Amino acid sequence: MTNQYSAIKSHNAVVVAVSVDDLSNAQAMARNSGVPFPILYNPEKDVVKAYGVLNPQDNNLARPSTFIIDSSGVIRWKYLGSTYDRPSPQQVLQELANLSG
Repeated sequence: MTNQYSAIKSHNAVVVAVSVDDLSNAQAMARNSGVPFPILYNPEKDVVKAYGVLNPQDNNLARPSTFIIDSSGVIRWKYLGSTYDRPSPQQVLQELANLSG
């Protein structure tokens, strides 16, 4: 998403990452990742539980997931992946374009 961030923003969209990592590593991860978008650290896992992406079979980590949520808070598209399975930035851009009209 980092390389396509400006294209995503051109659809009047924002990117927010959610991590369930321990907060002691949060600053280092944020500094080293170089992502231009915010990272929400949620070691209590409230967010991933609310979105139904907590994976108890994988050490209670979050499944890699991508959601497109409209300004009213309605989920318009979602992609629930597995360990290394994520949608391509082009797929996310196409879904944004489809929703735009």
